[in-house]
Amino acid sequence: MSPPTIHKHDNPQTSIFPLLSAHLPYSGPLFRRIQHSIIYPSETAQILATFPPTPASTSANSFSPWLVAYVDVYVGSETQIWLYSSEEAEASLPSIQQRSATEEYSSDTDQLSKLALEPVVAAEMQAQLLSLCSYIRTNLIPPYISYLESQSNGYSQPLSPILQTPFLGKSVEKILPHPPASFKFGTLHTGIYDLLRVTMAAPEKIPPHLPKIRILPHDTGVCMKYLFHRSTYDALREWPAGASYSNTNNNNNRNNGLPPGYRFHDLNRRLGVQARHLDLVISRTDIPRSKELLEQMPSVAVYYDGSSDNIIHSCPDAIVNERSGCTFGEMPVAWAFLGLDGSLCTLHVEEEHRRRGLAKVIGREVMKFGMRDDGGVFTSRSRSGPDGSTMARGEDDDHGWAFADVVLQNKASRSVMGKIGGEPAWTVKWVVVEVVEN
Repeated sequence: MSPPTIHKHDNPQTSIFPLLSAHLPYSGPLFRRIQHSIIYPSETAQILATFPPTPASTSANSFSPWLVAYVDVYVGSETQIWLYSSEEAEASLPSIQQRSATEEYSSDTDQLSKLALEPVVAAEMQAQLLSLCSYIRTNLIPPYISYLESQSNGYSQPLSPILQTPFLGKSVEKILPHPPASFKFGTLHTGIYDLLRVTMAAPEKIPPHLPKIRILPHDTGVCMKYLFHRSTYDALREWPAGASYSNTNNNNNRNNGLPPGYRFHDLNRRLGVQARHLDLVISRTDIPRSKELLEQMPSVAVYYDGSSDNIIHSCPDAIVNERSGCTFGEMPVAWAFLGLDGSLCTLHVEEEHRRRGLAKVIGREVMKFGMRDDGGVFTSRSRSGPDGSTMARGEDDDHGWAFADVVLQNKASRSVMGKIGGEPAWTVKWVVVEVVEN
């Protein structure tokens, strides 16, 4: 018996989007990640599936269960793989409805999501997962390692700009990078994780034509996936069709919802997180994210009029000059980003400004900004490509689904997600896998 074939899809708008659209919101994180890659393409990324790039109707009927993945191993310590299996929509337990009825923002009664599968389907899904791992290890990891070896620091992860970024003040310790021959799955359904874990626990049961894997210690905990329909963050559609978001939502109007003394723009009327703020942003999170990736994400920043304490510089010493790249100016007191997969991320409020409702306001604002009709990264309507051609980015109406992943034990953040209107859906993990016998 031969292993399932993994196919590369170079035109996901026609071969992948119709299938993923039909599985929303379950397929949403992967759907959004591929949308984002159309606007910000990566030469090292591949979109892979267990079916060939034929018309979607044929693929859906002929290849079930099926699997789709976005893979870019060159991002190193950041999330390298987004994956969706067709069985996640129908077989996930407890259901979204069941979980919403019992959610109390407490880890005491949390039930990890599982997949209720017939044995033959589970075996087929395991074969697909292992075949994907084999493809990555055989076709993507060797050139990646060669690339690392060509760098000045030799056979290791490239020196990370994340770890080298200085910032005066408190910083959060970062999650350590994983070995370069392994690869990191992000926001992986815990039912899919269980299938991978079973293959590792009983390697003697793995057919000889499939690889054996090892799951490396990289426990970032289990997260609850929250869903946000457009109605939860943009119920009124405040701007008319064809109008500019920035024009119809001027700086004064956009401050509505913030407490007195807070604003969504800096002293120069600029919106969003600026490049000079990224050292501060990176210092406040344990998630390794580069400046380059943060600059590709929609963002919202909040400033405070109450004191001059937030006028600081981002240098490790008192010397500020253009040659060093350090800057002097007003710094935000709260911020949020909409990640590469349409998930609320890096939402942070400085400690002295907490318990004032800022997190709820900026959470909704960044989702509205990222999903806006006049050029949002995740807008589902068509957009012109670099060559002037029109690029379809999904179905005409994907309901503006956005997401958030919150560690189960983080009751405060889970409470914020509920107040924003998030619906608890299923549990996910970040998992690092290594192929030990291919």
